[in-house]
Amino acid sequence: MKLSELGKTIRKFRIDAGVNQRQMAEELGVTNSYLSMIEKGDKDASQRFTGKMESYFESKGIHVGSSLNEAYMKSIKVLKIDLQGKSPEVIKMLFTIINEAEMYVTSKWEECAIPLKKGE
Repeated sequence: MKLSELGKTIRKFRIDAGVNQRQMAEELGVTNSYLSMIEKGDKDASQRFTGKMESYFESKGIHVGSSLNEAYMKSIKVLKIDLQGKSPEVIKMLFTIINEAEMYVTSKWEECAIPLKKGE
């Protein structure tokens, strides 16, 4: 089983807190299967739920710092943007930003990489 970065981080903090998955799920008000899917990387957690887990671990005396948020950013597969009520100009601007980012990452990556000299 290959865990997502977020899944690995949650599991580590959960074990550090001394709780099993069922206990944690119950205390967070979610099903055990939902938490299991997040840990395994089969389901993306929302940013709100990630924040809820952060508070949960902090309440258990586990200092998470920015670890959960960083793991969330590395693990996210789908970015959802609520466009309801947004003007056509804002929607067009968002699509332009997304398209530019995709071009940067896919076709421009080689050009953007900074070559390091030996020893750096």
